[in-house]
Amino acid sequence: MKLIMDVSEANGAVDWAQAAGHVDGAILRAGYRGYGQAGTLVTDRRWEQNAAGCAAQGLPFGAYWLSQALNEAEALAEAAYLRTLLAGKQLRLPVFLDSEWGEAQQGSGRADRLAPAQRTANALAFLRQLRQWGYQTGLYTGLSWFREQIDGEAIRADGHWIWLASVEHVQPSLAYDGWQYTWLGQVPGVQTNVDLSRFTLPEGGQEGS
Repeated sequence: MKLIMDVSEANGAVDWAQAAGHVDGAILRAGYRGYGQAGTLVTDRRWEQNAAGCAAQGLPFGAYWLSQALNEAEALAEAAYLRTLLAGKQLRLPVFLDSEWGEAQQGSGRADRLAPAQRTANALAFLRQLRQWGYQTGLYTGLSWFREQIDGEAIRADGHWIWLASVEHVQPSLAYDGWQYTWLGQVPGVQTNVDLSRFTLPEGGQEGS
C-alpha cells in the first residue's frame, strides 16, 4: 500500500522538497465547477505550482476534479476543461472525479438534488471521455454517497478506480483501490492538516492525448 496525500489551494504553499520524502505520491486538485447557479469552471489556484513541485521532486502525482455537472453535456464540458489543465503534465497516478455534497451538505449545492441515475450518467460520461484520451480514471466519494447518491458499483464495473473516504481510521466495508483514512494528517512541508490515503495504485505513467 502506498501513502498518498491529496491537496488543494486550501493547504497553502507546499514545500514539495520536504514533503516528497514522507509520502509516496500526491493527488492534486486541478479544479472544480462552482456550486452556484452559474456553475463557472475554475482552476485551483495552486494546481500549476503543486504539479510543478511534484514533478521537480520526481514524486508521482495524479489529479482530481470536483464536479457540479447537472447533465452529461456539462460533465463532458468539465472533462474538456480538465484536459487543458492536464496537458503537458506527466501524470503517474489516476485522474479522479470527486462526487460529493456541495457547500453545506444540506442539498443547497448546484448538483446536490440530482437523481442518482443522472449523477451516475454524468460521472460515466466524464470518466469515459478522460479514459478515451488516455488517462487512468477513478471515482472519489464517501461510503454513503457511493451507495445512495451515485451507483458506485456501476462505475467500478466500468473499469474505474474507487477511492473511498472513511475517516477516523474506520476501514471501508466495501472493496476499494484507495482509502482516505484521515483529514487530519501531518506531513512535513504542509502547513495545514492534510488528507491522507492508503492506495494500491498502478505503476508507470500515463500520457493523455
